[in-house]
Amino acid sequence: MPQTRRKQGHWERFWIVPAEANRFAGERQELTLFDVPLKVKTQSMKWSKGKLVNNLSGQSSPGALAFIKWFTNHYDQIAAERFLTPPPESGITDPVPVLTELRRIALITAIAEKLRDEGVPMPFWMRDYEVEPVSFERTTPGLEVTRSNQRIVARVYGGVQLSAEDKAVKDFNPRSNLSTLVPEERTRILKKVQLARELAGVAREEMTSAEPLKVRQFEHDGEDYRAVALPGTTTQALAPASLQEVDLSVPITAGESIELVRGYNSFFNPKGPWGRGWALDLPRLEAMKVPVKREADKVTFRTVYELITPLNSIHARFSRIEAVAELNDSRLMVSDQASAFFGMADAEPAFLSGPTRKLIRKDGGAWHFSKAGALVAIESGGLRTVYERDEHGRIERILGLLGRRPTAVIELTYNTSGALESATGGRHDQAGERLRVG
Repeated sequence: MPQTRRKQGHWERFWIVPAEANRFAGERQELTLFDVPLKVKTQSMKWSKGKLVNNLSGQSSPGALAFIKWFTNHYDQIAAERFLTPPPESGITDPVPVLTELRRIALITAIAEKLRDEGVPMPFWMRDYEVEPVSFERTTPGLEVTRSNQRIVARVYGGVQLSAEDKAVKDFNPRSNLSTLVPEERTRILKKVQLARELAGVAREEMTSAEPLKVRQFEHDGEDYRAVALPGTTTQALAPASLQEVDLSVPITAGESIELVRGYNSFFNPKGPWGRGWALDLPRLEAMKVPVKREADKVTFRTVYELITPLNSIHARFSRIEAVAELNDSRLMVSDQASAFFGMADAEPAFLSGPTRKLIRKDGGAWHFSKAGALVAIESGGLRTVYERDEHGRIERILGLLGRRPTAVIELTYNTSGALESATGGRHDQAGERLRVG
């Protein structure tokens, strides 16, 4: 935009946010009702180094304040009128009520954030569902509003933020102190809490025999409700077909060996080097950013780690640092729930070429992961198994070590499509070889 036009007029942006995220629960916290109304906010802007930035000392214009009040108060009516056609990649060809869908997404966001804050992991089966990428603008295009004489009177910039600020998130249950609320608000909240308690019992009874992932409809006090049972991380499939096939085994010592093992579980459908279904069921340590404080446009995060495998054979979440008495009060990032691990720490193993994140097991062993989360080594007694990977993250060598001395190796090759092409194994002896991390 020309420099002269930047100096003209009053620059402002508008964006839709949750007005609040109210969560209502009964005594047993079994069911939570959400109420996430949306509103419009505005912020005065200014030009700085060629970009529009917040003008924290600026005042919103009377027109902007009137617009956000009108839009917020008439959101439902506007939502019923405003339809847009989604991007072609979505596969949806008919226009949809975009502001109504936005409110549904805000509700789903609030539910997901509550589960995340409580440490509930994403159900593992969801990882099998590939999300179709849809290209979208990183910033919302500006909107020029003109009068009949074609004079530009406003340039509107804005967007959407669907996570509520911390101060806007409110939890209510039968023990909540509502004495500071006005009578009408207190009555409304008490009714919601009572409804959450009643629905918890009804939903529990209705969903006992429900088939997972199938929507079930039921009625309560003349109102229709729909519910769906979602398998969680600890959900077990009923009599799944589970197979472990050892394709190649190379001895390290008497009774100990390195192996190439492919696994299968009918409850999951991962994509491994053998194609769909079969997988190298090796653990992976994934880092996640979890918000700890959210206010206005600023969010503070902390990092937590989740241990997973393609077939969900093991799961653990590490989110807090504590002293571990069994290890002389060493401070480690410990598991949220009981697990096979004392905790996680940074390490620089002498037999590897780089630093790792080390999971210390209660049986005396240890698992090492690269900074990207890939398994690079397993220690058990005096034996070590090392996994070396190519630039695509595929395992190309599995080595068995006695101490720091490699004694066995399995080498893997892949075709141009990434499928496993060959696996060969044999003895290996290159004393002092420094093995790769990654």
